[in-house]
Amino acid sequence: MLDTIRRANEVPAEAILGLQVVSERISDEVAKRTLVYPAREGTLRVASLVGPATTRPTAGILFVHWYEPLAADSNRTQFLAEAERLAERGVLSLAIETMWSDREWFIKRTHAMDYQLSIEQIMELRTALAILRYELDDNQLPIGYVGHDFGAMYE
Repeated sequence: MLDTIRRANEVPAEAILGLQVVSERISDEVAKRTLVYPAREGTLRVASLVGPATTRPTAGILFVHWYEPLAADSNRTQFLAEAERLAERGVLSLAIETMWSDREWFIKRTHAMDYQLSIEQIMELRTALAILRYELDDNQLPIGYVGHDFGAMYE
């Protein structure tokens, strides 16, 4: 178990090296980028990076969405409006996809897989934090975590 926890604390360098910007929109105050990155072996994740368009960020926030299979925003889009408002105030936000972004995730998973999937999700969150820290380009800036429902369980 200790080895599993240690692995969860590792941040794979290839996640940052494999980061790809697939789209970008810049307005007067807000820059929005859609990123794809390797979250763990064999898994790519999509994230939205939203920040100030013309100034350096003053802080960062990692947004982790809820799980509600019938809701259209049960994915990285849940907090985009908040991220845009925060960008106008100098905050860089990363809203990520998770394993439960798949609407059928809950019915596909098994109890026997829960522990391992939780460890893998923690590893993915650490990767997302590393990407956010990299994008902030300043190790001294504060980073917050906002999670809702399933996203809050990993806070």
